[in-house]
Amino acid sequence: MILTIFLILVPVLLFAVSVSQRLVNEFQHHLGELIRGIPLGFAFYVSIILFIPRLFNVSSNSLLGRQCILLC
Repeated sequence: MILTIFLILVPVLLFAVSVSQRLVNEFQHHLGELIRGIPLGFAFYVSIILFIPRLFNVSSNSLLGRQCILLC
């Protein structure tokens, strides 16, 4: 799970730090910020979606929940 989050967030953060700075300078200020914000927003959304099932499985006391925790 940590590796998955790492593989999603690191490229997005590298894009936001290095590549998007040139895009902000090349385009108008608000368009460059939008280009930077969209990937960051999607990365945040995906990381939240990855954590939601994990939260419900940990608090679940059903047999299916325990099996999923052991297998995941």
